[in-house]
Amino acid sequence: MLLFVIPWCSVGTIEFLALDLTPDRYYVWHITRITFHGCAPKRVINVPSGMLWIRSPDGILLRFCLTFVAYLFMPRKRVCWSAEISQHKVCCRSLFGVEMPTQLVKFVRKLRGGSQPILARAADEQLYVVKFGNNPQGANLLFNESVGTDLYRAYGLPVPEWKSLVMTDSFLDENPDCWMQTQAGTLRPNAGLCFGSRYLGGDGISLFDILPGNSYKRVSNLRSFWLAWIVDVCAQHTDCRQAIFLEGNERRLNAFFVDQGSLFGGADGKQQPHFLASRYLDPRIYQELSSADGQELLQIVRSVDLGGIWRGVQTLPTSWVTGSALECLERCLGRLANAELLQDLVDRMVDADQKQHIAFRKGRSLIERRLSILCPGLQTVRSLGGFGRCVAGYAPCP
Repeated sequence: MLLFVIPWCSVGTIEFLALDLTPDRYYVWHITRITFHGCAPKRVINVPSGMLWIRSPDGILLRFCLTFVAYLFMPRKRVCWSAEISQHKVCCRSLFGVEMPTQLVKFVRKLRGGSQPILARAADEQLYVVKFGNNPQGANLLFNESVGTDLYRAYGLPVPEWKSLVMTDSFLDENPDCWMQTQAGTLRPNAGLCFGSRYLGGDGISLFDILPGNSYKRVSNLRSFWLAWIVDVCAQHTDCRQAIFLEGNERRLNAFFVDQGSLFGGADGKQQPHFLASRYLDPRIYQELSSADGQELLQIVRSVDLGGIWRGVQTLPTSWVTGSALECLERCLGRLANAELLQDLVDRMVDADQKQHIAFRKGRSLIERRLSILCPGLQTVRSLGGFGRCVAGYAPCP
């Protein structure tokens, strides 16, 4: 293990930059107390929440007693300082609200989708839909997934939990099936931090990515699709909205919005889609929206404090954050704060939805008439009921 500790001095504080070249170990440095010696008078800085964390390869978190002594060379004076940390040892994933990255331990299968995600189990015994930083779609994908999920959650929209996961070289070497396929050949995912979205399926859980039209009345949160459309348009979502449906009590269905990788101008951050591009494929899922309903949605959008989104960005791995992603996010938040733009957007969405419903009904009637002529007595529900496509990250590869 090679560890470099670089002290940085600023007004009233000293911070550490810790670099660990061993991919299975991750360090977070916090100092409880800093004492300056050789000063007049001697200065002591107390930091109550400070601590030193080390994650070892076996998943144990360690909090050590350690004293650093370093020297800061300042004009005409050498100042020695020491940092004190108390001792504690536990076997858990987090202490005092500080959570360490969770390591992937078992590859399950590859999943559909342009980013070529995988389904894997982590050390916390949970299944995750995992996406890689060097995916074929673009450098902004992990930023879009993480920040897009947080943005949806800020508006009260149901999304799976996400977390950064550790993918080790040994995991990749033992599971070559999780490597990606490109036109140039096989592409090995980069070891390190990757994006993981909690997989909502499992034994005894009924999960659907496509519904027949007559099942939409069983969806409890249909109104959320309107709010999701507003957020998607402001975030320049380049793909149609994807959702999965989880069956609960009394066969009621709850929609969860997944796959945020195409937000913020797409995985490359360069696209400028039409506002209809991000709508859910089947227009029947959008309930008729009255003027009062539209105003209620606008009130929800305007009432959300988006400052937490920027604070969340500061906690992301630096390799996930690009200049183009930040620019797209800034434009998105600006649109969401523009009352006049939002009012115009809702008016256009309602008008487009009404026209789409009319066109859909005409198209359905035409198909039904043709089927009745070609195949008299044939039931058309199976042909016409399902509308959509497999959700990326939830359908296995063939």
